[in-house]
Amino acid sequence: MKILIPVLGFGKQGGYRVLSNLANTWIELGHQVTFLSISDTDLPHYPTNAKIIWVDKKGICLTNLKNENKHKLKFFIDLFSLYKGLNSFNKYEFDVVLANQSHTTYPVYFCKLKSLKTYYIQLDEVESQLVLGGFKNYILSFLSFLSYFFDLFRIVNAPFYLNYKYIKSKDYVLPAMDFNIFFPNKVGKVSLKDKKVTIGCIGRRAAWKGTNDVLDAFELLKKENLNIELKVAFGEEDLKTIPGVSTTYPKNDIELASFYKSLDILIAPATIQIGAVHYPVIEAMACGIPVITTGYYPANDQNAWIVKINDPSDIAMKIKMVICDDFYYEKIKNALHDTKELSWYNSSLKMIKCFQQKINSKGK
Repeated sequence: MKILIPVLGFGKQGGYRVLSNLANTWIELGHQVTFLSISDTDLPHYPTNAKIIWVDKKGICLTNLKNENKHKLKFFIDLFSLYKGLNSFNKYEFDVVLANQSHTTYPVYFCKLKSLKTYYIQLDEVESQLVLGGFKNYILSFLSFLSYFFDLFRIVNAPFYLNYKYIKSKDYVLPAMDFNIFFPNKVGKVSLKDKKVTIGCIGRRAAWKGTNDVLDAFELLKKENLNIELKVAFGEEDLKTIPGVSTTYPKNDIELASFYKSLDILIAPATIQIGAVHYPVIEAMACGIPVITTGYYPANDQNAWIVKINDPSDIAMKIKMVICDDFYYEKIKNALHDTKELSWYNSSLKMIKCFQQKINSKGK
């Protein structure tokens, strides 16, 4: 199968890691994968074995990156460049053209390719943009909203999104991780009662990620003289000024896994789309680390500690519960079991099967 993935560039966000890993696994399975990317961007942060074709603002396909003068309407110019780049291919050259972000659905939907036009939805981008505020994000969220009504083959990344507001789909493919990287160093009964407890979170500016709730919970526990420290991955530099808080900046998945394994507890208290997949949750679980979360897949009361949304007091209480929980070891074992199927092989193979079934049904 020949698969084309148009992108507006390559970044460090988790969605790009998903694309690189899907592409790499599809290639291992014998498929051909090509990225079509805007030319004035960066090389992939997450390595890929896929072929990359670059397209400039005139819609001309290139073999290398190209610096171009920035324009205040660059976003719309880039979308039109992708559209022209897609139309430069033979109509029947690819079996599948895959949009992975709401705004790239526009060139995919309107281009002349006769491929199976597919939209892999990893989150509700309308909500995630609206919570950031501002006129620009309002416009972007409106464009995202429209994308969910395009006549594309929609695949979502969790059962949660099968019938979520304006998102409708019959198929889901869970995201995955590399179990050669995300695995527990050891799994056994661990006592946290007589040691300094290291809690951690992923630091993000967006309020809905819940980083400030973790900081507030940490301050509450310090007032109780609990022997505790907080590590924040990708945190803002000014966090270092808070006593007991340290920051770290993992450069790759290996360093990210090392961060998780340095913790006694990982806290993931994001506040929107509860029930969807949240990478810190599944990655920390796979590393054998206790997880406190607001309820992201596959967290439940049997494999994690669930907290209320925007409630630092509840987070602080759950941290103390983890330290004293007699079911600590059982929850860790359950979490390892509940994440063991989230391999790139399983997810990549399932998505290929979704493509094939849809193509076959259209041919009938």
